[in-house]
Amino acid sequence: MGSAQVLGHTAIAREMAEQVLAQSFLGPVVQEQARAILGQSVSLVAGNEREQIKQTKSRVRTCPQDSLAWMDQARLYTVLGNYEKARGSVLAALHLAPGDRFVVRAAVRFFVHFGQWDEALRHAQRGYALNPDPLIFGPLLSVASRLGKLPSRLKPLMQNAVNAPEPFLHSETLEAFGTLELMSGAEQRAKPFFRRAWRDPTQSVVGHSQWILREHLPALAHEQKINFWSSKEAVSWLRYSMLDFSRTVIDANAWALEEPYSRAPHILGSMAACIEGDFGEAVAMAKRGLLANPRDEILQNNLAFAYLRDGKVAEGVEAFVPLKAKLDDKSQVATVATYGLLLMCQGDREGGARYYGEAINRALEQNNRRLAVRATLNYLISTLDTAKTLDPSLLKSAQVALGEMQDPGCFGAASVIVRKLTKSDLRGSDALSTAAREFCSSVQRDREKFEGSVMANLLAAAPKPVEPTPK
Repeated sequence: MGSAQVLGHTAIAREMAEQVLAQSFLGPVVQEQARAILGQSVSLVAGNEREQIKQTKSRVRTCPQDSLAWMDQARLYTVLGNYEKARGSVLAALHLAPGDRFVVRAAVRFFVHFGQWDEALRHAQRGYALNPDPLIFGPLLSVASRLGKLPSRLKPLMQNAVNAPEPFLHSETLEAFGTLELMSGAEQRAKPFFRRAWRDPTQSVVGHSQWILREHLPALAHEQKINFWSSKEAVSWLRYSMLDFSRTVIDANAWALEEPYSRAPHILGSMAACIEGDFGEAVAMAKRGLLANPRDEILQNNLAFAYLRDGKVAEGVEAFVPLKAKLDDKSQVATVATYGLLLMCQGDREGGARYYGEAINRALEQNNRRLAVRATLNYLISTLDTAKTLDPSLLKSAQVALGEMQDPGCFGAASVIVRKLTKSDLRGSDALSTAAREFCSSVQRDREKFEGSVMANLLAAAPKPVEPTPK
């Protein structure tokens, strides 16, 4: 890629750069060089997939043995939600290069994306048998762990990964072993695997590390030196953890452009945009994610929620239609809360309160206190929007519960309440005015404490972001 650029073969260099950016296991230096050659931060321009499909079709007609062209075509069809054509392109690529590192990894991700875990494992096993590459074994182990179909003789494989002289090549395998131990309750046995994986991680390991450090092993955060800023996924979650919701939306959009078929960046981005009050952006991100994930319940719920919060009740009701049959499912919490919002937006405050109460009870029955607090805070927002007043005792209870939470989503919802309380002319008693002032002061204190904790833990040892040099 670099040689082509130096020699002036611009078209070749750009084509190679696009392939480099598609291979997420490559390091940040190579990724940045590819971005520099392309003159932008991502190679896929949103909304231009159909034109790019025409280009890839031309490539596969000209070079039908080009497995990467077939896989690129599969990626674009996946973005547009055309499963059958995407699957056909994936199988064509696998037929041409069943042991190729990039092809196998992309195929595994494709089948996992559509919930076809057994097929993902079958192609990973075949690929690893043809090419015993550590960067094929890592995804193989992750999928096998998910299915409970672990390879035999795991202990020597673990030892080989730990003793390997190149932790970068084995970082995904090490992370998979660490996650396996963590999920079985062996936290102490998991830590050495993560420490070794984080010495020289691939991009996917960097992204996953945020979840491990946030949700399971926060005590390891102070000793890691992971460059979170090299991963759009990691930095999006980091911004969210720092309660920087406006930047979360920006970074989640960049992550979505790198992985437009993935539901995760669209879920995070639409959620953060709602917290910021940018409902148009929330709707756009949810719709974009639904193209490749047309039946994803979280994205459908986020879309309906954004419309309703924006006052577009008819659109919100229409967006909620696919979810209405799920209301009797006791595992559903967010969906039931959103239905409560929908009823309140239609003027049925009593009915909305009942559904919010049902959502809170279900969350508590699932021992998910964070979700219960979020539902409570969103009920307060809905009450403020529709009744222009609040129950002081409920506001005080939410304040106490929030003080016990260490959850960005709860702080986000509380920040929305603070904005509304600051701007509103509350109808109620002196007790309500006092409760509102105390709530706003308490949220500010708790936010500052939480932000300081994140900065001290996750960012204390991590490299600082490299800001672009002004021109």
